[in-house]
Amino acid sequence: MENYRSLARNCCTTVNEMTQIWDVRANRREISRQTSFLWSFLGIFRYNVDTSMVLLLTLLLVFVSFGNAASTSRDRTTSGPPIVSQQQAQDWLHLWQKRLHLEDWKIDIKIVRIWELEQGTLGHIDWSVPHRTATIKVLNSADYELPKDKIPSDVELSIVHELVHLHLSVLPLNKSTRGAEEQVVTMLADALVDLEHNQSPTE
Repeated sequence: MENYRSLARNCCTTVNEMTQIWDVRANRREISRQTSFLWSFLGIFRYNVDTSMVLLLTLLLVFVSFGNAASTSRDRTTSGPPIVSQQQAQDWLHLWQKRLHLEDWKIDIKIVRIWELEQGTLGHIDWSVPHRTATIKVLNSADYELPKDKIPSDVELSIVHELVHLHLSVLPLNKSTRGAEEQVVTMLADALVDLEHNQSPTE
């Protein structure tokens, strides 16, 4: 009988030990699962942080690039006096205003920087037919990419170009023929300036 009791106690002890082993293994599995989750979370967090940093740095570089480009454009100046002065532009305006019989118009002229003109243009004119007033804008010589000796003649040509546009201001505006009008104005202005500078002294 005593043997049976001893055997029963041994069985209970064995069961308790196995239970403890299972509990330890279960705890280890749980710890391993929690550790894996933690590392996964940290990996995702690190990826998001890295991605955010890359995006932030990219945006900063873009803003700096635009800022430098704008600063370079706006700070572009020439040393010494301008190649074409306001007075020179005014003299060309008076000369060609008379040549083209536009004396009944009150016309102002302004030398402006490149950002004050439509992209790709060298000049612009606004007018009011009822008031017979107009304002011409021509590109500042500081923003030209031509050789310096070519700039004055090109500014003069721009003035003549805009004055020819003024002659056509009596015509109705038509967007469909704007391209053709621009070509005609360009050819007329080129011909007038070429004739002015290439006529013989006896003429």
